Amino acid sequence: MSRFMKLARNWKCWSQCFLIKWNFKIRKTRVARKALSKRMIRRLNYATPQRLYHTRRKDAANSALDGSWTSLYKRASVYPIDMKDYWKEIFEMQSKPDDRPVAQQGHVWNVVAVFRSEEIRSGLRDAGGTAPGVDKLLANEVLRWSLEAVAQLFNLMLVLETPTSRLSLTRLAIVPKVDEPATPADYRSIAVSSVLQRVMHKVLEKRVRNMLTFSSLQVAFQRKDGCLEASILLHTTLRMVHDEARPIAMAFLDISKAFDSVSHDTILRNARRYGLPPPLIRYLSRLYHDSLTRWDDATINCRRGCDKGILCLPRCL
Repeated sequence: MSRFMKLARNWKCWSQCFLIKWNFKIRKTRVARKALSKRMIRRLNYATPQRLYHTRRKDAANSALDGSWTSLYKRASVYPIDMKDYWKEIFEMQSKPDDRPVAQQGHVWNVVAVFRSEEIRSGLRDAGGTAPGVDKLLANEVLRWSLEAVAQLFNLMLVLETPTSRLSLTRLAIVPKVDEPATPADYRSIAVSSVLQRVMHKVLEKRVRNMLTFSSLQVAFQRKDGCLEASILLHTTLRMVHDEARPIAMAFLDISKAFDSVSHDTILRNARRYGLPPPLIRYLSRLYHDSLTRWDDATINCRRGCDKGILCLPRCL
């Protein structure tokens, strides 16, 4: 017990070893441009795809293939003034309490088994080419470290049932969903955490996926072609009703900002329902309660929503 207390006392100091290297700047307010000359449009069409290639190569390739690169310059022409207030209101809104009883049938303790260097190496290779967090660490850089030491760090986080404040700090990136965004709702928020934390959650995600049994009708967050299976199920249902001349009632529900508005209590309740062990539940509870997101000069405490920078929970639940 004394050794555990010593680890807990020193944990706060150790957790500060991960430096914040990301240069957060105050974003300049953009205003709507008036009619641009053909010469200026050519310059923008030349520069914008190059900037996109350096930040998101996949999107740059898609824009070159589908011809949308000719309108990329329009995305930067208008920037909503109330963008920050809009997203802060969504993130900082308090989660709705969810005290429904949980029908639990034992715990799957193998999910919190000791981390091995082989699991870490596999997770880092899968994370190759992904964006860095605030520490600017890349997966190929961590692969040159002692993976035994990284595994011990992850084991310590599970033993103490708490993440580090630096690794949990995410940076927020706003990506347009349409060619010409005009309102804050036309953008998508993506929170990027440290590659170390993402790899840890990927390992936990893989364990949960291999050890827990989900409904056969669940197509989201599963290793299968969800769109194909859902389309076949819908087509088969409609064909059967048509052939047998039977009545049918169907409803399509589209939840706006589903991942950004889900209650943390509901996420943790589902984790208990699937049998995740109490140490992991307490780790996840602290992760959601204490994690912060930096967006330019603002620090946001996400009180609800399934943070896209934290990969474990949406995949598991």
